[in-house]
Order: sequence, then C-alpha cells, then structure tokens
Amino acid sequence: MDEREGFISASKLQSAADCNGQYAAEAPIPEGPSSEAAERGNLLHSALYGETVVLNDDDLDLYYQLLRKRRAIVEQHFPEGFDEEIREERFYLEGDDRLKGNRFSGKPDFVGRSGSKFLVIDYKTGRGNVAESADNLQLRALAVLVAEKFEADVILVAIVQAFENPQVVAYTKNDLKDAREEVLNIIEAATDPEAARTPNEVSCKYCKARPTCPEALGTVNEVATIKLGQLIDPADLPRLLDACEVAAKVIADIKARATKSLQDGIQVEGWKLRNGNRTRLVADHAAFRKGLVDEGLLTASDLDGLKISPTEAEKLIAKKQGISPKAARQMIDEAIGEQIEEKQGSERLARA
Repeated sequence: MDEREGFISASKLQSAADCNGQYAAEAPIPEGPSSEAAERGNLLHSALYGETVVLNDDDLDLYYQLLRKRRAIVEQHFPEGFDEEIREERFYLEGDDRLKGNRFSGKPDFVGRSGSKFLVIDYKTGRGNVAESADNLQLRALAVLVAEKFEADVILVAIVQAFENPQVVAYTKNDLKDAREEVLNIIEAATDPEAARTPNEVSCKYCKARPTCPEALGTVNEVATIKLGQLIDPADLPRLLDACEVAAKVIADIKARATKSLQDGIQVEGWKLRNGNRTRLVADHAAFRKGLVDEGLLTASDLDGLKISPTEAEKLIAKKQGISPKAARQMIDEAIGEQIEEKQGSERLARA
C-alpha cells in the first residue's frame, strides 16, 4: 500500500520545487524495483527504528555511527530525555485548497517530544551530497507536518548522516507558519497542469520520467553542441555543469535500455553483452581474519586495524612472502577457501 497515495511527499518536495512539472510527468509511471542501495538503506533504517535485523560489518559501523550522532544531539538539547518517542509514523497535511484534494505527507525517521518541544531527525545512510539542515526542504516539511499534529512551541530538526557533523536548526511557531506557506506554495506550483519541466541534477536523479523526458534529453544536445576548443564563459559553467549531470544520467538510461534489449534477445547492431567482473567476498570477516592467522598465512599484527577482504589478504601475503598474488590466492583457497564466495557482476555493454 502506498501511504503517499501517489502524491508528492516531504522526501520529493525539493524535486518538485526545482522541477514543477515532475509530479505530472511521473504520475502515470509505476514504481520500479528497488535498487540494492535502497534495500541496504531500508535495512539500516529498520535497525535504527529498533527492529532486529542482520547487518554486515560496514553497515553495522554506519548504524553505530548514526546512533551516536543522534544520542549526542539528544544529550545536548534534551538532557532530561523525552516524554514520547515516535518512529515510523506518517504525518499528514490536508484541507487546504492548494492541495487540490490530495494529502501531503511525510514520515520522519525519529521524532522526540518533551512537552511542547520536539526533535525531528532524518537519517541519510549514503555519502551523497545532502542539503544542510537549514536549507533542507524535506526537513522543513517534516517540521510542518509534526506541527500540524501536535501543539509545538519549537521544533528542532537535523540531518544525521554518516561521516558528516549534524547541524541542528530550530523552528519557532512563526517559522513553522512561514514554512507551511512555503510548502503549500510549492505544491500548488507543482500541481499546476501547465507546470514546466526544468531538468536539473536534484530532480532528475531519481525521476521515473527521465528516460522519456524531452527536456532531460535536451541537455544532451546542449552539451553536445559546445564547439571543441571554444572558450566557455565562466558565467555559463554552472548551467553547463548542471546540464552535464543530467546528460550523464540520460546517457546511462540509453545504455540501460540497450542492455535490457540484448538481455531480451533483441539485437542492437554493433553491440553485445560481456560478463561482469567476478568479486571474491566473505560473509564473516572475523572468522576470515581468524582463519588467516590460525593457518599461519598472516599474523594478528599484519591485520591490525584493517577490514580485510580476500583481495587485500592476497596482496598482503604476496608482499610478505615474496610471491605472486595468484600464488597467494591459491594458498588462501587451500587453507580457508570455504569462507570465500564469488559473486558474478552484472553483464556489461560492449562493442561487438
């Protein structure tokens, strides 16, 4: 069930603001399958919600990092703790004519309440660029949605992202009133039947309509028509760089379409599919490290502070014993090969 009912949500508000025509363009297109990165993010969020899930070593590190950042914010701004903690609840805004009968919604990752003071946190599990809390439309919309349900004097908001320091921003009652108007104005513009499409890096990144959007496709032409050797005016660089970002995604869509055609048995003249690279992985890093030491291939000091992979182990053994990485791989396989699995990468597009 789609809790958003197919309408713009807080997480899509920035895209709707940057490209007013995106909502109408995406509306008739069904959701595609989740990516591996999205599934990984969902698993991390489940752990942060308090659910019991199995995380690999890297994701476990991220989990503890995000948890420590949240606790630091709570200790600084809510030293007495919360009267109530809310996770995985969707909040709604409705009843304004500018919504045109739709329900605007958002689901904060964490909400804490202490009297009439609130904390709203949104976790980001990836390393991509994210607008800081003060400029983050999703956070501002989430604050508006929480204020719609509760009597709030102040709402603190923060993005909690791995490898970044959180920035906490406070919204007072007057701030929330202004933010509510901003949200509704964006939605009104985005639901206008005549809303223009404006391709840009943020809006096009996950847009379902991108592969068939004439405006997005036009960015390829904009980049392609730059004359070789032409001195580009520095004032034009921001616009052209943004066009390059969108054009790169459109080009990736074309390659994905060609790959899918070849997989379906449809000929693409001059092109074929090549097997992806094979990757050697271990499920239990602690057991793998112990095996390397127990079998005398490496010492504990060799591995100190390292998150070792089969490839890294091969290089260490090769260097330490003065042998080739291939010979080192054979030694590992003979000693603890049962701990290693090989994963076949996705097929790649190549010239025939």
